[in-house]
Amino acid sequence: MVTGCVHAGVRVILITGDSVGAAKSVAHACGVVTGEGVVVEGPVFRQMYDSEAMVVLPYIQVREGCQCGGWKCKRQGEVEGVSI
Repeated sequence: MVTGCVHAGVRVILITGDSVGAAKSVAHACGVVTGEGVVVEGPVFRQMYDSEAMVVLPYIQVREGCQCGGWKCKRQGEVEGVSI
């Protein structure tokens, strides 16, 4: 499913409440993380200044400990879709 999304031009980000280690493991197993991807912890992301967040946002592939609907993502024009 992840591969199909990527081929269709959809940027897939794993948003999870799990620990960083668990998030990385799941993301690697699902094919979400690539060489240039960034894993960011939710509290770290929320404390970033807008200018910092806008620089790193295009590279984030895993957001750990995050809540869905982050306003910083929406300001960048990102659309979040959630699948459980």
